[in-house]
Amino acid sequence: MAFRKSLIGALLFILSDSFIAMNKFTTIPIPWIGVWIMSTYYAAQFLIYESMAEN
Repeated sequence: MAFRKSLIGALLFILSDSFIAMNKFTTIPIPWIGVWIMSTYYAAQFLIYESMAEN
């Protein structure tokens, strides 16, 4: 289970960074981009922390 949490956390970090890149380098309007960035970022941190706490 720890591996799954860390994998999902890593994928959420990639998604968060992708949102940041889309916001900075494109003109695509994404509603609530700040909320999307921060929610995926904090969810990723939480899942990686939880995977480390299990071990």
